[in-house]
Amino acid sequence: MNPARIQQLKEILVDDPADSFCRYALALEYASDPSSRKQAIEELELLKKNDPNYLALYYQLGLLYYQEQQMNEAKEVLMEGLSLAKQQGNAHTYSELEFLLDDIE
Repeated sequence: MNPARIQQLKEILVDDPADSFCRYALALEYASDPSSRKQAIEELELLKKNDPNYLALYYQLGLLYYQEQQMNEAKEVLMEGLSLAKQQGNAHTYSELEFLLDDIE
């Protein structure tokens, strides 16, 4: 986790709270440190609420829930991601989501 990068991303989000890429990047910074996974989950849940078509968030959010032993939440998010990936025609992300879901089940 890079505190300077986190500060920079937060400053960008103050100016543009709807910046999906920036919110995703902030979540990934938090996710890189196990002690801040809950903050990463919060950021990804906010991103999901504000931009549910941001496909990359589903794998990361599912993985974080899995790491936090929240299996029902992980499965639910991954299933949503699979549906979106299929809808978007993104076979690569679909297979990644499916692989993670298989690990959980």
